[in-house]
Amino acid sequence: MTNHEVDPEVKRQIAEEGFEGEEAEGGAAVIIGPKEDMPELLEKLENEGRAESVGSYIRMHKEIRIPKEKISDLFTAALGREIDNLKPGTVWFLWQPRGEKRLTFIDKDKNIAGVKIDPEKIASIKDIEQDNDKIGQVRKELEELGFGEYSDWHLYDDVLAAIKRYNQALDDELGKEKRAGFDF
Repeated sequence: MTNHEVDPEVKRQIAEEGFEGEEAEGGAAVIIGPKEDMPELLEKLENEGRAESVGSYIRMHKEIRIPKEKISDLFTAALGREIDNLKPGTVWFLWQPRGEKRLTFIDKDKNIAGVKIDPEKIASIKDIEQDNDKIGQVRKELEELGFGEYSDWHLYDDVLAAIKRYNQALDDELGKEKRAGFDF
């Protein structure tokens, strides 16, 4: 990690908490990210994460789950084989009626990315009554954006295993850094 990068876990924790001090008492919003991402981050803050379309929502909420530089090593370690069929636009769309709604996809830079979907924050689907109709609208918008839904759910299981392994490696590294800093 270079001096200009912020640990993804620290960034996630700050993003979840969102404010420094008590907001009601005049606390300040905390935004962390590269300078080129500031317009999107400010839009997310001002709109409280709401978007007009699925595409806008993805741009606002996308998280890199595994950077492209780490994918090959993770798959080799986790699965004992190389993975070469991950193409930008590949997407797995999980929509549980009373549970999680998530997209996991390969972004334009070939990172494994993801976004948790909150249907109430996407104007193009929030007023649709039936879940099947919402799913249809999301699929339509994904297709218009150039995504191609991937039906190989075994590969999706492999992707989830690699994400889990990557997150564990990040946690292990953070633990080592904490222990190394302890000098009492």
